[in-house]
Amino acid sequence: MRRPLPRGAVAAAAVLALWAAGARAQDEDEFERRAVRIGCFVDDGNGRSKLAGTGSGFLVGDRRHVVTNHHVAMAEACQRGTAAVLVGKTPVRLKVLTWSEQHDLAVAVAEHDIPGKEPVPAIVRAADIASRDEVYVLGFPGIVDEMAADDNMLRPTTTRGIVGRKIETASRTGMLQVDARTIGGNSGGPWVDPCGRLVGIHSRASYQFVETGNQLQRLPVGYGYAVQTDHLIPLLDQARVRYDVAGRCTFLVRNGRTLAWSAAALLGGALAFGYSPPGQRLWNALAGRMAAPGGGAAAVPAGPHLAGLSGPLRGVSVDLAKGPIAIGRDPRVSHLALPAGCDDVSKRHCLVRLAPDGRHFLLEDCWSTNGTFLASGERLAPGSTREVPPGTRFYLSDASQMFELRGGGT
Repeated sequence: MRRPLPRGAVAAAAVLALWAAGARAQDEDEFERRAVRIGCFVDDGNGRSKLAGTGSGFLVGDRRHVVTNHHVAMAEACQRGTAAVLVGKTPVRLKVLTWSEQHDLAVAVAEHDIPGKEPVPAIVRAADIASRDEVYVLGFPGIVDEMAADDNMLRPTTTRGIVGRKIETASRTGMLQVDARTIGGNSGGPWVDPCGRLVGIHSRASYQFVETGNQLQRLPVGYGYAVQTDHLIPLLDQARVRYDVAGRCTFLVRNGRTLAWSAAALLGGALAFGYSPPGQRLWNALAGRMAAPGGGAAAVPAGPHLAGLSGPLRGVSVDLAKGPIAIGRDPRVSHLALPAGCDDVSKRHCLVRLAPDGRHFLLEDCWSTNGTFLASGERLAPGSTREVPPGTRFYLSDASQMFELRGGGT
């Protein structure tokens, strides 16, 4: 015969269930606080401002920096008038800092902190997103305004879907396709994973034309497309906006708080359960590039390659024939990562790659804080690219981080 559970255990389970439900509701509220509504205000001809169009956006780094689509921030109405975040009774003006028309992205700064909103906690790169991953699309679809009361216009709509595939457009923009229904007004809004981290920036939706009577009506098909976050990172670097990069949303990352509180409730605090975000993955970033079997020195590539001359990466040789190499201190956004403590090097400091002619190299500064320099001491302009011949030496921040480009042709 089964023995009944002790009343204390039943009570603990009940408290836990209520807490878990409250935690889920709180998470939903946290998701909503990561989306902002952006409006374009123009003069109505009588000296007053009127709203001429809206889109979506989100905060990154702090409560002032806003990311949205280029076609939202640089819309004709916003150019003719003023772009602002709609919050409370007084819109907060925006100033565009940097943008990419090719990738349909823009980074702006608000005139002051945006109340009641929170920045996305981290960015997930496309390499850590796979087909069938669950995503949440947040934004302000205009058609919803027709149904909602005015005081609900500032609350975003959340739809859920799965990533169908990754694609690349004719403009070489990496996109994510999701089966969540989106329409006009969602543009610029965040796509987040179940952990609340940014996985994409909504850009467009699929439509089909349906004949109704004597006219064609454009109706959404049910697929949305978002710009991959890899295109956003260079713009954030250029605008000097801080951000964190995270890996996949695992069960432990998503449910860590619930599991920790469950252990505390059921075991009376005897067991403390914790989790930490993924640490630096230097060995993973360099595996197959630097290390040789038995711990010996790696073989020097015969073709065009990057060679470390000084600093922690002295003796490292990386093949450039396989593709570009980003150098920095954060292995989540750099292929070749310096170890912890190299704080004078930016997260993603510079990019080196083989030039199209196969004989020269391209050295690009990724809006680094302390600069990318040629051995002569000349600093590359922030964000600029320089074509250089084989034998060129360059360094990051100071000459203690020196590299050489070798093996091109003449």
